[in-house]
Order: sequence, then C-alpha cells, then structure tokens
Amino acid sequence: ADPGAAIALTDVQPLSQTESLMVDKSTLLQDWTAMTDVHASREVIKQHGGNAAGVYDALVPEFAKALPPSIIDTLLESLASLSHPFRLFVRGPAGVQGYEGPVKRLMATGPWFNVLDPEFNLHVQSGAISQAWAVQKSAAGTLVSSVNFANADGDEILILTDSRDRDQPDSRAWQSLMRSLLE
Repeated sequence: ADPGAAIALTDVQPLSQTESLMVDKSTLLQDWTAMTDVHASREVIKQHGGNAAGVYDALVPEFAKALPPSIIDTLLESLASLSHPFRLFVRGPAGVQGYEGPVKRLMATGPWFNVLDPEFNLHVQSGAISQAWAVQKSAAGTLVSSVNFANADGDEILILTDSRDRDQPDSRAWQSLMRSLLE
C-alpha cells in the first residue's frame, strides 16, 4: 500500500447493522478484566454482540468514557503540537489501514479535517463521526488507553493509541494527553 495514500473516513462502510445491543455488564466486566492482550478486545466485543460502541457504553465508568465525536480534531491537533508518535487504525469492512508516527501538517477544509504529511494523509469528516470513546484495555498487567470512534451503527471506524512497544504501558505524554481529554 502507498503510505502517502489518502484515507477518507466517509468512504468506510459499516461493519454490521446492529441497531441495539443488550450487554450483560457483569460478564462483560469479567471478560474485559481477564484480557492480557489489547488485541483480545475484538474477540470480547464479538462475544458480547459485536457492536463496539454498545460494549464501550456498558464498560462505563470502569473502562470507558464517552467523549464528544468532535474530539478527533482536538486530539490530532494536540498530537501534532507535541510531535508525539501514535498509532492510528482505520477499520473498513474488508480490512484495516494503519499508521504509526507523528503528524505535522493539519488543515481544516470545509467539513474535512485533514492530515497532509508527505508520509501520511488522512481526511476525516468530523461531523460524520457519531460516537467517541476513551477506552482502557489490559495489556500484560497494565492498562493502556485509546480513543475509539464509531459510526451511527456503533461500529469502530477509527482508533488512536499511543505508539508503544507491545506489553508496555502508555508513555507519560500519552497518559497526560488522555487525562486532558477526560477533564
């Protein structure tokens, strides 16, 4: 794949058409707490109905907090001002595109918020994002956090995490950024 290829989030189609989700919170909390790898969260979400936003809603307040969907702009601006490397994953029905590194050149154009770096382009129509969540997941005995964005069906379409080694805690800079988002 071309690393400079643009990603337009409005082109991402829903992964499912789940409209509502009833989650057994106590079982979900047991399963979520038992995770030892952040990647196991996909399986836990699948076991509890397959709707990420529905699962995150059930994880409030222990492991998740709803954020305004427009937080994507603020988050990218903060990461750019800090020159902090992070990981970004855009989910689609047939695959995932990822990026790891810092971002520098941000530009708002009409309804689009854009990353226009030589190595990476991202085009986000912020108003089309329906939900945003600060989420904590277990990783080798520590909790790591991400900001997850969902479409109107509750399917994850964008995930931002700290750039860290596997099974390591989030960096202090990422932890500080997450605290500022949660205030």
